[in-house]
Amino acid sequence: MTPVLEIIINQSPVLAALVVMFYVLNQKIENLSKRLDDMNKRFDDTHNRLDDLRDDYKTLSAKVDTIAAEVYRIEGHLNLPRTGTDS
Repeated sequence: MTPVLEIIINQSPVLAALVVMFYVLNQKIENLSKRLDDMNKRFDDTHNRLDDLRDDYKTLSAKVDTIAAEVYRIEGHLNLPRTGTDS
């Protein structure tokens, strides 16, 4: 214990209690700060993953569009009737 804390504790029990309360609150704030940092990191990781998934979706969507266009082109050359157009 530091000499300053010894003086405070010996001179004023109320002040000593306040110092202890301050210490406890400070520890809780530090713990909450660490938890918040962890949560922010997880949020950033999730956000980055969502960005990756969005990019993957755009890539796959473009590939599907390319394949669909090729299928329609081939169907046109084969003169096949389109399904679902008969009434």
